[in-house]
Amino acid sequence: MKCPCCGSDIASPPDMTALVEIDARPQVLAVAELLLGNYPRTASVELMSDHLYGALPGGGPDDARGVVLVNVSRLKKAIEPLGWGVRRIGGAGYRLEKVV
Repeated sequence: MKCPCCGSDIASPPDMTALVEIDARPQVLAVAELLLGNYPRTASVELMSDHLYGALPGGGPDDARGVVLVNVSRLKKAIEPLGWGVRRIGGAGYRLEKVV
């Protein structure tokens, strides 16, 4: 697979079906879905918050950012055994990456 930004070779995105057996919490799966959809690009915390709560009338909890970060942390722990990680990219957000 080629990176859409620079054209370099990158790993194919992970098969997240095993994730359901490891951590089937809906918010963790929603964060995984968004990061997979953006792979290999970075997804901002705001984008993840909108993905989780955008359809709710109040826009989600008062600390939606904190909830997103908790679920990113849970996802990191869940996909590590699958050979993948979630990397923080400065102030830009998070992205999936193959652990070597």
